[in-house]
Amino acid sequence: TNPLLMRIQNNTSLELFEITVIGNRVRGWDTSKQLTVRFGLGAASTINRFKSGFTTDRSPIIVIPSLGLMPFPSNGQAWRPPEPNIDISISNITVSLGETNLVFETGSMAAPLAQLRACTNQLMSNWGIDSERYKNGRRSTPSSNPQSWMQGLKFPAGAATRGQKLAFNYRLIVGEDGYASGCAIEDSSSNALADKSICDALIRNARFRPAIDSAEQAMPDIYWGRVLLQAP
Repeated sequence: TNPLLMRIQNNTSLELFEITVIGNRVRGWDTSKQLTVRFGLGAASTINRFKSGFTTDRSPIIVIPSLGLMPFPSNGQAWRPPEPNIDISISNITVSLGETNLVFETGSMAAPLAQLRACTNQLMSNWGIDSERYKNGRRSTPSSNPQSWMQGLKFPAGAATRGQKLAFNYRLIVGEDGYASGCAIEDSSSNALADKSICDALIRNARFRPAIDSAEQAMPDIYWGRVLLQAP
């Protein structure tokens, strides 16, 4: 058998999700090609950019960021959240690349999505973020290339096989001054020194244009990112 794992993560209080698929059936998926994602019987979203790599146990992984339950408009109109009752109609999720279709039979997504939203809002509150203020503001954005934030990283010996490519999801708390004030590795490498080394580099190098609320005042924010590394 070739089991697949799908993870759906809501990175903000907005209706945008990140989908991660782990398993041998996504091995070798070409990130230069378009893939599509369909929630239930709704219209498919075409994804021009996704990421691939391996987990620390060498399982193939793809990550699809900033995905709505409905496709983004192609006519230049602003994206808007879908109607609340759309959750009830979703009972499967299909991820396709070329002629390969991965269908995840989820059952009704109404309750899981409601719980996910509630959990996200609670987490944001715990991290010092006002979710209502956040919804009506502009998010912080990196002021430099996030991949460059790994400059000076001292990857501990023995944390991975030489030459191994690794992918890490991380979370930063971004202060009103645009500097990262906190860091956590969300998919731990099971090596505390490796996790600490990555966070040290991020805290040292990450810089942002601060988030702004509806009154044009800077506010704290959360930034989720993903870094791809190759063990020396």
